[in-house]
Amino acid sequence: EVSVAILAVVARRLGEGVAGLVNVLDPEVVVIGGGVGEAGDLLFDPLRAAYSAAVEGADVRPEVPIVPARLENDAGAIGAALLALEAAPG
Repeated sequence: EVSVAILAVVARRLGEGVAGLVNVLDPEVVVIGGGVGEAGDLLFDPLRAAYSAAVEGADVRPEVPIVPARLENDAGAIGAALLALEAAPG
């Protein structure tokens, strides 16, 4: 119960932060990666609600999906391997 309440606070603050970034950068999508994305709806439901309440111009701005990363925790390792392949001679 305490963990769920803490996660709700974190999700709310993350949603507010994402709204600030969307207000400034106007991305087409926001991808949440790392272990935090594994919390699923416990994270994403309050995150999206806080985002919707905080984003400016929601009625005229295209919807910005907030989604978990497909590669989860493997994204860093895969990116490093691709970078090494691109840098390898021949």
